Amino acid sequence: AVCVVILAWSGSAAADGMELLKKGVSVLKYGRTGKAHASVLTLSDDEAVLSWEDGRGGVFSSLSAITGKLQNKKRAILIDECVELLVGAESNVFRRCVDAADGDASMCFSLLVVGGAASIAAAAFGGSGSGSGSGSGKVGGGAAPRESLDLRCTDELQFARLVAAFHALLVRESDSNPRPSPFAKHSPRVE
Repeated sequence: AVCVVILAWSGSAAADGMELLKKGVSVLKYGRTGKAHASVLTLSDDEAVLSWEDGRGGVFSSLSAITGKLQNKKRAILIDECVELLVGAESNVFRRCVDAADGDASMCFSLLVVGGAASIAAAAFGGSGSGSGSGSGKVGGGAAPRESLDLRCTDELQFARLVAAFHALLVRESDSNPRPSPFAKHSPRVE
């Protein structure tokens, strides 16, 4: 009975998290240097693309969007390029981030992405793929470059919902699109 309650709660939390993401949810996004920026994450209606924009609003948001386009910075990733969800301040960006110590590390998580900035930008935007990978930190080495999208939530409820939503998206993606990965030994096992 306890297992059923936990599964029902996590399914509900995942659905709530996906709803939040589709409407747009405010989080702190950490760049490669570890500097936090208010951002709004949005999941596409088909649940295939996660995008973000400056969360400060007004002139700051407009300037950030223009600067990002001029610098060819990516502002979206494909869900099918995400290979792992790290919960806590576990990524290289968080490890070297002075700022994360000021916040609550238990509210942090990272999405690890395979393919590097160029292929993600090309796939997400249909372009040639010369994106710089802004807001991401290289993770690991090996055959395929791994980058991270490093986020911190504003409260525990938001954190639980978003982690459940991303976990559900990754499980669904791995079930529908199984692929051997050199990083599989580090991924959480879901049965």
